[in-house]
Amino acid sequence: MRIVRFDAGDGPRYGAVAGDVVEEWAGDLFGDRRPTGRRHPAGKVHLLPPVTPSKFVLASLNYEEVVTQLGYPRPRSPILFLKAPSAIIGDGEEIRYPAVSRYVTFEPELVVVIGRRCASVPRERAMEYVFGYTATNDVSARDIQEAEVQYTRCKSFDTFGPLGPAIVTDIDASDLAVAGYLDGERRIATRTRNLIFDIPTLVSFTSACMTLYPGDLISTGASGVAEMKPGNTVTVEIEHIGRLTNRVVAGR
Repeated sequence: MRIVRFDAGDGPRYGAVAGDVVEEWAGDLFGDRRPTGRRHPAGKVHLLPPVTPSKFVLASLNYEEVVTQLGYPRPRSPILFLKAPSAIIGDGEEIRYPAVSRYVTFEPELVVVIGRRCASVPRERAMEYVFGYTATNDVSARDIQEAEVQYTRCKSFDTFGPLGPAIVTDIDASDLAVAGYLDGERRIATRTRNLIFDIPTLVSFTSACMTLYPGDLISTGASGVAEMKPGNTVTVEIEHIGRLTNRVVAGR
């Protein structure tokens, strides 16, 4: 199932994509949801970020390629950080390049969407709490990261969390192609089978630290980074999920 959050002119709604239409739902996406009977042409609705999470957790150094490329020791356990949910934007929205930075990068990543309250869940039960998957572009002001030696500010500027275009359920995410494009040229490519810590491990490890709620996100990490500038268009493409595209503009 392919689920989108959209606005057809009367506020945010959820729905399922069926061919070239979106079948609107009412109720709780993660609970009692039901069709309203309204159908919208897919090309006429404005796509919104697919969820509004209470927290956005991301994994760092979680691909074999990036650890090798950077010459870091292989992590013994997942390395997590938080991106402010206020950074999230949807497909087609503009990424604002902050005036205080001179080196901004993008990273294509697969994201796990949590479907129910999740606390201290053992690895063997972790997939019971996964609702589906989406894509993100983990945008970072690298010069700020290097100066401050932590991730909060450099990754949480407004618009630094493109997310979408949809949540896809009922797929096997253990070996999906993940790619990042700059102005149509592929700059980053991998498969999720190259994750150091797989999805059940990330869900279990994260839930041992913090309670996760429906709609919360765990991004699984990137295999590399690429620089972007105002005027560029950046696309994240993940097999079975789709393409998330955002233009970069000069910010304040």
